[in-house]
Amino acid sequence: MKLTAKFSVSSHRREQSQTGGGEKPPSPSPEDLAIMAVAPHDFVIEVDDFDSDAVIPVSTTPKESIVGPSVGTEDMRQSITKSNIDFKKRQIEMLEVEHLNNVKIAELKIIKLELQIALLQHKKNTITEEYNENA
Repeated sequence: MKLTAKFSVSSHRREQSQTGGGEKPPSPSPEDLAIMAVAPHDFVIEVDDFDSDAVIPVSTTPKESIVGPSVGTEDMRQSITKSNIDFKKRQIEMLEVEHLNNVKIAELKIIKLELQIALLQHKKNTITEEYNENA
C-alpha cells in the first residue's frame, strides 16, 4: 500500500514538473494523499539541483507588483493621438473642399434658372410680337 501511494504521488509530481502544454495530469487518489500525509518521512524525494523542471515550489508568497505606464505604452498613445489628429485635419480639409463645391453647384443652378427665366421671357415677347403683327 505504501509503495502504490509512493508511485502514484511521485508519478503525479513528475508529470506536473514536465514542461509543455496539454491536459493537466490526473491527481493522486485521496487514499494516496492520506498515506502521504501520515508518513511523509518514509518516502524518498529525488531532487536534482541542476534540473529546473523538477523544482516544485513548496509555498511562495505573491510579490506585490506596482504597475505603471511603460515607455512603450506612452509612445503608442502618442502615435495614436498624432494619427488621430492627422486624420481629423485631413477630414476637415475634405469637408471644406466639399462645401466649396456645393456652393459652386448652387451658384451654377441659380445662373441656370436665371437663364431659363430669360429664355421664357424672350419666347413670350416673340410670341406677343407675332400675335400683334398678325392681328
